[in-house]
Amino acid sequence: MSVNFEGVQAAIAKNATILDVRNHDEVEKDGKIPGSHNVPLPELEAHKPFNHLPKCRSSRLIIYSITSPVPELKAHNLFNDLPKQHLTYQGSFSDWVAHGGDVDKHDH
Repeated sequence: MSVNFEGVQAAIAKNATILDVRNHDEVEKDGKIPGSHNVPLPELEAHKPFNHLPKCRSSRLIIYSITSPVPELKAHNLFNDLPKQHLTYQGSFSDWVAHGGDVDKHDH
């Protein structure tokens, strides 16, 4: 399942957990969606069952990356065995910026 810009905004308002699967250097360079947690895809793949992830504040998890849908889809598939709803923001960070979404460039 996927979500668009407005869906991400609505999820943030409901305290969804937003997971950024980009590499740390991409987040350092470009910033992130405020309140999101950066755990690069290789770290997710290496540490399943995700005991190291920040505690989810709700039953919804949204995953995003930069421009390619491949990292989001890989991450999405890693969460298939979890009971929580997980969505993919296929527009990714570039769509967030294009829609004028706030960008956090300080808290990485």
